[in-house]
Amino acid sequence: MFNILDHVAIVVNDIDRSLLIWKEKFGLKISADEIVANGGIRLLHLDVENMQIQLLQPLDDRHPIAEWLKQHGEGLHHLCFYVDDFDTAINFAKATGLVKPEVMPHDGPHKKRAIFLDTDKSMGVRIELTGN
Repeated sequence: MFNILDHVAIVVNDIDRSLLIWKEKFGLKISADEIVANGGIRLLHLDVENMQIQLLQPLDDRHPIAEWLKQHGEGLHHLCFYVDDFDTAINFAKATGLVKPEVMPHDGPHKKRAIFLDTDKSMGVRIELTGN
């Protein structure tokens, strides 16, 4: 069910500066650049064959990603798995305790829905599920 890695998300202070590494040195191509979360986050997607690297830049200091960046610095934020049937995956994740009952899906990039799993169930690794 969770066998397709959609993206690896990296939190950065400045996406444009980060592109000096990811685009110029690694040669990755930009596939999307969007502002989400009511203007709170800039997401830039870089193609890596069958998945993407997603750079996240907080644009609003009140957004949780901005707080995460202050506490942890730049670096890996989460892994995201694509699921074909989002509703079935969420029901499974909630039934097995992978998602806390009070956590609700949110709007993800590319008009997909998304939800974060409970890090207590994934050895501290932030894992997101996304799908339609």
